[in-house]
Order: sequence, then C-alpha cells, then structure tokens
Amino acid sequence: MKKIQKSLLYFFALITISLTSGIVGTLLTELIHWIQKLTFGYQEGGFSQMIASIPPERKVLALFLSGLVAGFGWYFLYTRAKHIIPIGSVIKGSQEMSSFSNFCHGLLQLITVSMGAPVGREGASREVSTSISNLWLKNTHLSKEEIKILLACASGSALGAVYNAPFATSLFILETLRVKRSFKMLISAIFSSFFSVLIVQFFIGRIVQYQLPRLQIKPQLFLFAVLASLIISIIAYYFRKLLATLPKQKLAAPIYISRIIICFTLIGFISIYFPQILGNGRAGLLFILHHQTISSYYLLGLVLAKAIAVTLVFFSGASGGKIAPSMMLGGSLASLLAVGWNYLFPFQIDSSFATIIGSSIFLGQLNRMPLSAVFFLTEISGQPIINSLPLLMALIIMLMLNYFVLNKN
Repeated sequence: MKKIQKSLLYFFALITISLTSGIVGTLLTELIHWIQKLTFGYQEGGFSQMIASIPPERKVLALFLSGLVAGFGWYFLYTRAKHIIPIGSVIKGSQEMSSFSNFCHGLLQLITVSMGAPVGREGASREVSTSISNLWLKNTHLSKEEIKILLACASGSALGAVYNAPFATSLFILETLRVKRSFKMLISAIFSSFFSVLIVQFFIGRIVQYQLPRLQIKPQLFLFAVLASLIISIIAYYFRKLLATLPKQKLAAPIYISRIIICFTLIGFISIYFPQILGNGRAGLLFILHHQTISSYYLLGLVLAKAIAVTLVFFSGASGGKIAPSMMLGGSLASLLAVGWNYLFPFQIDSSFATIIGSSIFLGQLNRMPLSAVFFLTEISGQPIINSLPLLMALIIMLMLNYFVLNKN
C-alpha cells in the first residue's frame, strides 16, 4: 500500500511539473512578444519579419536600454539576493538553489533577449520552470533521486514547451542533464516533454518555429553533410573554447554595469548593418531559410557579426542561452558552403536542407547535445523523420572528429 502511495505521489508531482513547464512556456512566449513590440515599436507581424525595417536609432536605443536592464538587474541581484546556482548543480543535488534568485535570473534573461540581446531565451524558461518546481518539491516526501529526476524534467520540458519539440526534448533530458539513467527517468522525460508541449498547444496553438515545406533527400546531401561536418564541427568546437576562456566578470562590482552597457550598445551599432543578429537567432535563421538570393558577402558578414555579438554578451558577464544562436551560426556557415558547392559541382543541393544540416552540427557541438540536435532541427522545421538521415551522417562525422582529433588536442 505504501509503495502505491509513493508511486501516486511521484506521478502527481510529474503531472504538476509538466503542467508548470507548459504554463511557463506559454506565459514567457507571450511576454517576449509583448516586450519586443514595446521595445521596437512595431504593431503588426512578428519580430523576425519586422527587425530589418526598424529604424537604426531605435535598434541602438533598444540595446542600450537592454544593457541598462541587464547591468543594474544583475548587479542588484548579485549584491542583494542569494547566490545563483547553475541548473546543472541543482539537478545533480550538489547545491541548494534559491528559487527567488534563480527565478529573477531567468526573468532577466528573458527581458534582455526580448529587448534584442543576441543570445537564447531557452535558459530563461528552463530556469523559471526549475525554480518554481524546486519551491515545492523540496517539501515533498519524495526521495532525493526522484527530486533530481523531476527537476531535470522541469528544466528540459520547459525547453520543449518553448520550441514545440517534445521528442528532441526527451532526448535532451537524457543526453545532457546529468541524472542517473533509469526506466523511471526515461518515462518521466517522455511524459513531461509531450505533456508540456500539449499545454502550450492548448493555449496558443501548435506552432512550428521554422516551418519548411517537405525537403527532398538527394544522395549528394550525404556528401555535403560530411564536408559541412568536417568544417563546421571544428569552428563550433573552437568557438565553444573561446567562450569558455572569457574572463569571469565580478557581477557584484559597480564597473560591471558600465561594461555591460558598453558591450550591448556596441551590439546595437553592429545591428544597423546586420539587423538579423538581434534576438535569440530565430530572425537570422528564418532570414537565411526564406531568402534564397542572399549575397555571400552579406552571409559571411552576418556570421561574423553574430559571433562577435554573442561573444560580447558573454564577455560582459550577462547570461543567456546558446541554442538559437548556435543554430543561426551553423545555418549561416552551411548556407555559405552550399553556395560554393552549387558553384563547383553540377549535382546541386537544396540550400534550405544545407542550412538545417549546418544548424544541427553547430547546435550539437557547441551545446554538447549531438543526438538531440539532429531531431531538434527535424522537429522545429516540420520535417518527417526520414529527413534526419543526412543530419545523422553529419553527427557521425562530428563524433569521429571529436574522438580522434579535437578532444586529443
């Protein structure tokens, strides 16, 4: 009888966690759209469609204000609130989180990204969902191992709720969140991922983030996947090392405020020429996917501008996700490679398919989620599972490259 009660308690907690992630994903999605419209002043359409037409001075002002919010927000958070614990440490159970501090930390990420900061917003949803779930989970009679699993599901399913990618999110929880794998973990990951996405669909409908018509697999795509993986995997690997070597800023020091304002304002000036770098990366990736006649010079400039902008954000000490930025960087690089391929070889490749392949490579390498990345890109672009085959080829090359070359350097 006691075993049944414990199982029912766990199942009730899992439902509550999934419901929380879905509601958080819904509310934060609506909030980010409202802040974007307020910041950039457009009335119709979406941020991705309108960003190029927004006046240059408005973009610079938006990034300046985003820097102000980030600078003062994180300064006061680090000087007045309890220490912010990384989600990974909380899930492993090695450190106790302050739900209030992590909630505010996640909300600050969302606000700054909504105002144009060129990093991902998935960190915000994951942190807010985890902090809310942790608030009541620690007062339950569940075991420590069960709480770890539930917090991992709270963090991962919030990602799925934002991107409408339940299958890839299930893999993400199992692949990246350091929790002991078990049958209970597998079932919990699948249930929470799909249930949280259903909650979002109930409130705001089913939205495919990067909807594309069904793309056709051709044999040359597998050869392109090998070439793209060899090049993009190396670039993503060293970009990850670059971000890891950036100096840790003292966020409780007053100079932090001026540094972050300067960095964000610089990003604003860069966006005058490359507006698609603003926001998490969705605007840039959609631009690449749906504009087939982009100049190669502009594409190259866009890659460099986004990489510089992301580096400036993390150099300043601000926080944010890397999922959408890495997809944009990988997609841009692959699109450039596709231009060269189609110029040199008679057997042409679809530039949209090339972009999806490149996005999965950079996403998997930069965020250490290679398998999740393959199905993540397949899901968010609305492609059938068969179209993941060239992406899996790129994944195999990446793993071999990492094992035999890069990780031995």
